[in-house]
Amino acid sequence: MLASQEEAVFALSIAALAVVAVLLTYREQVYVGIDREFARLTGLRVWAYDLLVFTLLALATVGLIKVVGFVLEHVLLLLPSAVGVRLSRSSKGVLAISACASISASLAGLCLAVLLDQSPAGVVGFLLLSAYLASLLLKRRAGHR
Repeated sequence: MLASQEEAVFALSIAALAVVAVLLTYREQVYVGIDREFARLTGLRVWAYDLLVFTLLALATVGLIKVVGFVLEHVLLLLPSAVGVRLSRSSKGVLAISACASISASLAGLCLAVLLDQSPAGVVGFLLLSAYLASLLLKRRAGHR
């Protein structure tokens, strides 16, 4: 990944902002995700949490496109959460698995790309696709038991 120091700081800033927002609003976001109407009836300002999520998604999208490109941005936003949803039974588990999958694939992909003299975006994408396919197989085998 041919990112400059400024781009790396920019990406880390967006990541830090997203982590802080998730940690501060996790419970409310889960309530809104499970039952939007109940959350609204309890007095929760659902529109504010929606605004926060969509703003963070837009910032992450713009930041990732700027740093890693269009294709890898989509891969990094979609596949880790898909793996987390397949492997976890709780919202905390999905969050933990998603974060671990994206960080692990990014670090391993960068190292493998350097060792194999390949494109980091392609290797990271391949690792995340492999993780997703493995999660599909694991879920299918668990379903047959």
